[in-house]
This record gives sequence, structure tokens and C-alpha cells, in this order.
Amino acid sequence: MLQQALHYDLSCDWSGGGVFPVAVEGEYSEEGGEWKPLSKETEFGYRELRDIAVRGHFTRDIPKGDKIFFNICQLWVTMRINGEEAFTFGPQEGDGNPAQSIGNLWYTFVSPGITAEDEVELHFGNLYRNAYFIQFDNLLWHMYTGSERALVFEAVHKDIGLLAVGTIFLVLTLFLFIAGILLVLLHIRGSL
Repeated sequence: MLQQALHYDLSCDWSGGGVFPVAVEGEYSEEGGEWKPLSKETEFGYRELRDIAVRGHFTRDIPKGDKIFFNICQLWVTMRINGEEAFTFGPQEGDGNPAQSIGNLWYTFVSPGITAEDEVELHFGNLYRNAYFIQFDNLLWHMYTGSERALVFEAVHKDIGLLAVGTIFLVLTLFLFIAGILLVLLHIRGSL
């Protein structure tokens, strides 16, 4: 059991630590309804849902002290391990104003020592009427465990094209700003 808990697939190891996907395998219930099998193909009625429950088991052991990363976007989330509340995030009631959003962030939770046999329950729901479908997918299918540094490297590696385009636009904007200031100064100086 201990050897299994300490085994890591180091295929994503860019920075001395790794980041590894983890998910909950099991079933879900919408608004207290019947329990149905959960899969990546599950489609939620995201605009109406305020309470989704998922129960099952993590796909891997997460040793004590390891970090679990959750991508939370305008959701309230509660997690229980073997019936005990492990963490809760965000208010369960939104006032419908996305300008007061809790936003899109990565939440870090330190594992108390979770095995693949432990019962995991996630309760979550959207806070605003303008919810969009990927916020549930991001929470359920983009959980990771491992190193924060490796998670940042993976995110940069995944979005390197967008970062390059953004950097080019930033440089061009600064160039145009400086050129505008120089033209104004030259025009003022030339008219004196």
C-alpha cells in the first residue's frame, strides 16, 4: 500500500516535481435527484444548477502533505472525505451579480492522506445565472496533485501561443504609446 501511494508517473516532470491528473470516479446527483454514473461525457444543465453532488473515489492515492489543485470558476464547493468536511470554498448563495464574482482561480488543498479507497464527496453549484458549461468540467476534470511549480509550467506550456500573442500586443502598445508621446513633444518643440 505504501509503495503504491508513493509511486509517481514522472512523464510531466519539468521542474524537479511533477503534476498529475486526478479525478473522482463515481456517480452524481443534480438538485437531490437520482444518482447517475459520472463520466467526462456527462452534460449538466449548468444555468439552472445550484446543487450538484458527486460521490466516489479519487483515481489515485494522494499522500499526506501533497497538494491537490482545483480549478474553481464562480462556484461554491465543499469536499468531504469519508463523511468529514475537508474544505469549503465560496458562499452557497450568489446575488446574481457577476461583477461581485469570486472569480476564476486555482484553489490549493493539502491532502490529509487520501487513498483511492476513501469515499470522496464533492458538492458544488454555480453562483450566477450567466454560468457557462466548462466551469463544472474545469472543476471535475482538471484536478491535479503534485508541485505548484510544475502546474505553472504545464499551464504555460499549454497556453504558450496565447502568451506569445499577448506579449507581442503589449510590446506594440508600449511602442505606440512612446511614439505618441515623442510625436507630441516634437510637435510642441517644433512649434516654439
